[in-house]
Amino acid sequence: MASSLNVLQVLRSLGKWFSSPPSDSDKTTETMTEPLQYIPCLVGERSCAYTPRQFLDIVKDNNHLDPVRERTLRECLVDEVIHFRRDSSSARIPHEMVIVLYSHSIADKNGSVGVDRRIAKFERLKRDQQGDEDTLMGSVPLYVESRGSSREVKGKDTGNLDRVYIAQILEQLSYDYKRVASFTPARGTLDVVDCAVVAYVLTERASNYSLLHYMCMWYARILFESLRLLAGQPPMRYGEANKRAGTWGKLPIVTIEGHLVLSTDFIISVLRRQINSTRSGEELNLDKVRDAIQHDREEDSMAGTAGPLREVRDVVEKLRKETWDAIAGATEVAYERVYREDILKEELARKTVELSMLRAQIARASDVSVKPGASDSGPQTAARVHS
Repeated sequence: MASSLNVLQVLRSLGKWFSSPPSDSDKTTETMTEPLQYIPCLVGERSCAYTPRQFLDIVKDNNHLDPVRERTLRECLVDEVIHFRRDSSSARIPHEMVIVLYSHSIADKNGSVGVDRRIAKFERLKRDQQGDEDTLMGSVPLYVESRGSSREVKGKDTGNLDRVYIAQILEQLSYDYKRVASFTPARGTLDVVDCAVVAYVLTERASNYSLLHYMCMWYARILFESLRLLAGQPPMRYGEANKRAGTWGKLPIVTIEGHLVLSTDFIISVLRRQINSTRSGEELNLDKVRDAIQHDREEDSMAGTAGPLREVRDVVEKLRKETWDAIAGATEVAYERVYREDILKEELARKTVELSMLRAQIARASDVSVKPGASDSGPQTAARVHS
């Protein structure tokens, strides 16, 4: 038990290299310019934060009864996607994140076109577990403990603090970050709905933050590459932090396909050195660490040889269709409710026209069947013949 505690404490300290709970700075809202067209939660006057699930629900729902919601979202297009990295976590923010710049154009009554511009920051953070620091549940180091792990930690989830933060000024969210890479999608190939779907799929696929795999670096890399795939793989522009992306120190941890790079033996050797540096005299449970790391790898292998990125793409394609179907249905309902009176008036006018046409047809039919003097022609003719 003491050995297990030491392992968890060491891994917790190593976790500071990768991510920390968010600072309080993003909890405050920032005022943005008044939009030309207000789009709830996407184009507004104040910044706001959501979980990926909340963000997708907001996109699908149409609580404000926008009768042209589907068209509005299809015109909320992505202008640029940027993968950022910072080397220090002293500010209690993730090492890597993705920022999406998007815009919505609208024409006024005079025909002039205006544009509303906003940005969305997508990031993965480790859940703040203050208060559990002295328990085994305080920090489960990897994805989830293996079958051979002790009962005290078996099956416990680490959770995550993934979120989407909507704002307007790029410099405020990217302060002290450097660009890893970026791309500009062809107009109309990537929209806000795509971003919401991808973020949701990634969080659902790896719902538990993992120190050595499902951390901020994995999340940022897979999100960036998934959006690029949806956009038709446009050319990338590499930034000054490109070579350091997905690395711990100078060692790569995450590949472009989302695979864990560090070998199990290397990780264990690092942990052994860390344990020795504490001079605790306790033995490191190598089998336990090996099992936990292997569990991470098996999570990726479950999808076969396609790799995490291809697997995510398949799930995204399916969910994207379902999302647009939901948006279309919500739009139809909103249109009927907003224009119910107009629809009823149009229906009444149509039925009135149909009734008038029917009456006219009946009148014409009556005129043809009953003509003046037509009923006397027979007897008169007969009389003339008789005479």
